[in-house]
Amino acid sequence: MRYDPDYQDYYLRLEPRELDEINSWEKSQGNLVFLQDCLTLSLALSMYKSYDTNEYTKMGQLVYKAKYGDDAEAVDELVVSAKSAIDFISIYKESDLICSVPKDLKKSSICQQR
Repeated sequence: MRYDPDYQDYYLRLEPRELDEINSWEKSQGNLVFLQDCLTLSLALSMYKSYDTNEYTKMGQLVYKAKYGDDAEAVDELVVSAKSAIDFISIYKESDLICSVPKDLKKSSICQQR
């Protein structure tokens, strides 16, 4: 990492081999979406809608069915997907506590049962 006095910021210069490793790692992450925020690591299991078609992704359909359709099977599939992501990402797998976005209390209680 190097400091750039012109922009008063740091930058990272990568070798081609390092860039290849990063690209390979990124492809291995599948549909996971890494979010930039002030937490150690935040991610979504997938995009909610496709950029190209603006249609729900498979995960987006499950979220929609769980949130608005009170669909217990969709909730179960989301739980399985979340567990798989936790098992796949070492920082989550080794964590003592994982927080999710809180549920809207005005919505159905099916998610509270899981």
